[in-house]
Amino acid sequence: MASKKTKGIILLALNHPYYGELAFNLAMSLKFTSPNLSITLMGDAGGMSYLTADKQKMFDGIILCPDEYSTFRGRKNYLKPKVYLNHFTPYDKTLFLDVDMIMTPKKSIESLMDECNGVAFTMQNRGHLDLENGNLDNGFIIWANSKAIKEAHGFEKGKLFNLSSELIYWEKGKESDRIFADAQKLLESPGVKYTDFAGGVPDELPFAISMIKNNCYPHIDTWRPIYWESFDNVQPTEGEINSKYYGVSLGGNIVPRYTRKIYTNLVKFYGRHHGVTTHGPIKDKRQFLTDRKTI
Repeated sequence: MASKKTKGIILLALNHPYYGELAFNLAMSLKFTSPNLSITLMGDAGGMSYLTADKQKMFDGIILCPDEYSTFRGRKNYLKPKVYLNHFTPYDKTLFLDVDMIMTPKKSIESLMDECNGVAFTMQNRGHLDLENGNLDNGFIIWANSKAIKEAHGFEKGKLFNLSSELIYWEKGKESDRIFADAQKLLESPGVKYTDFAGGVPDELPFAISMIKNNCYPHIDTWRPIYWESFDNVQPTEGEINSKYYGVSLGGNIVPRYTRKIYTNLVKFYGRHHGVTTHGPIKDKRQFLTDRKTI
């Protein structure tokens, strides 16, 4: 009899203790609706410094990120590990989440993973551009020019996705291995002029190009299970957010006031459930990360 496939969540807490705090908050929310779902945290000394021994118990596994996976062209880069997540996951079916989000209390993240069951690789996204027939100079993605991508890689056709790598799902196998392997090569040499992000190549760009190379795309076009106020430009009620979205994102270098309110309320709610009474204030990334002043 074939062994049962393992599944779980992997999170990153790197560079700064605030990311360890965010990872703890996110884990509290995940364990509320999915108490038996395994969570693995990959961290380094900076990110882990917040997590005292009692807080580490919120995670089912903790692994350290080797320095070479967070170093890009001789300097630290904390986006790089995302492109190598397949090297570290202990699961057959993995959901990666950025830690600067919180889950909503009425939708189990396991149901999202069940929705993705059988999908080799997928990612949250804001739609795609048709490289054969689309307007390639319309600024569809901010990381590189779509026409330059098409020409540099010799694409005659394909779908260039506007990706949001704060949520990635994949299943171990040859198809997902090819996506990751090509993205890893493209991270080192994307072949086009790109917008620097956090000191290097933005991870979403190599993933987007790799998808075209491998003809493997997100399972749903315009798939956005996480609410992000800075993109949505709307402020649904908390009840509407809880019923429609799996989570709320703090993405970006500045957190909008409404998102702060939603996030704080949810952290307090999960804290009471888990018996945690102290919560630090939300920080804007541009306050403590020099490379996040503009994005």
